[in-house]
Formats: sequence, C-alpha cells, structure tokens
Amino acid sequence: MDSGWMIGTAILIIGLVGMCVIQCFQNRKLKEKNREMEEQLRETDMSIMLSQIQPHFLYNSLSAIRELCLEDPEEAPRALEEFSAFLRGNMDSLRSKVPVPFSRELEHVKHYLHLEQIRFGDDLHVEYDIQEEDFFLPTLTIQPIVENAVKYGVGNKEEGGTVRISTCREREKIVITVEDDGIGFDVDEIEHIPVQKDGRTHIGLSNVKHRLKKMVNGTMTIHSRRETGTIVRITLDAEHR
Repeated sequence: MDSGWMIGTAILIIGLVGMCVIQCFQNRKLKEKNREMEEQLRETDMSIMLSQIQPHFLYNSLSAIRELCLEDPEEAPRALEEFSAFLRGNMDSLRSKVPVPFSRELEHVKHYLHLEQIRFGDDLHVEYDIQEEDFFLPTLTIQPIVENAVKYGVGNKEEGGTVRISTCREREKIVITVEDDGIGFDVDEIEHIPVQKDGRTHIGLSNVKHRLKKMVNGTMTIHSRRETGTIVRITLDAEHR
C-alpha cells in the first residue's frame, strides 16, 4: 500500500477529528453564552416588573401607615410587619431562579392585599377559594395580576369592590383565577393585553405571560367587560405540582 496515501489519509482523519473537536467546543461555548443571555434576560424581566410594581405602591403604603400612626396606633405595628414582609418577599423573588411553591406566592399576595385594605378600607373586599396549592409557578406571577385588579379595577370604582383569588384542578390542569368586579376594560381578543392611556400595558402582565410560557409552559387569558369586571385565568399542567 502506498505510504504516501496512508499518510495523506491519516492527516485527513486527524483534520476531521480536529474540526469535530473545535465544533463541539464552539457549540458548548454557544450554549453557555445562550444560558448566560437567558439568565440576564430573566433578571432584567424581574427587575422591570419590580420597578413597575413598587414606586406608587410603596408611597401609598407608607402614607397609609403614617395615617395609622395618628388614627390607630395599635394597628400601625402590624401594618409595618406586613410592609416589611412584602419587601422581603420582593427581594427573595429577585434571587429565585426557579418556579416557587404556590403557597409562597399566596403569602406574598396576602401581605400586599392587607396593606391595600388599610388604604382602601371597606372599599376593598378580598375572597379566597383555594382548593389546590400543591404546585409551582414562576415567582411574582399572582401579585402583579392582583395589583391590576386593585389598581385598575375596584380602585377606580366609586363604591369599591371585591377581588377574588381561587385555585382548582380541572382534569390534568391546575387553574388559578383572579377576578374582580371593578370597572373592567375593552378587550378585542382574549390574548390581547390592553394598553393604558399613558402607553403602558397593565402592570407586569406581558412579563407574567412570557415567564409562565417559558418556565412552566403555562397560559394566561384575560376576559373583561366595561362596568362588569375582569377575570384573569392561568392554566398549568398538573405535572408541575
């Protein structure tokens, strides 16, 4: 056998192996870069959401607590505890990289709603119907939806209204529903997220919808009618329990 041919073949094989090694290395680096970009996007999404939620709420909560200090000093310490727990929950949310138990989300929502009930008084009623809670979902999923129900729903209704949070199991799905009997808004399509007069969408809803799909393959739909109210429905696979 021609030794030149053998040497040429060996060089070709070595070259091909080298190309494969280089390609594998490049693919690995590309995957690592994509993971880093996804992580940066996730953190950016969370930061944007928190920045949307906090400013007006922090101001309103502190104002309400200040009024309590003057009018009901015995209730003020409890309000401060709720306020502290709410802030701590937001900071924990920034550190969370995976879906969290629903019970943790619900506790965070309850801190938020208690503070809002201090501000709105009898104009804000809250109801819970929790039939399922052994499941996971992206952090800060429920609270932005509830905040919209308060801020854009019952908060804009002269006589106030009710926010209701419920969970149930429907066959192989977990269903979370947040509904209010506030002023509602026009929705052209179920999947359409309305835009406010200032050009912004309702607080965090686009972000919530994106993270639900990306992290747990969940869906979110919005139904609303003027002067009737709004229903936001989240559906998750029961396998994410």
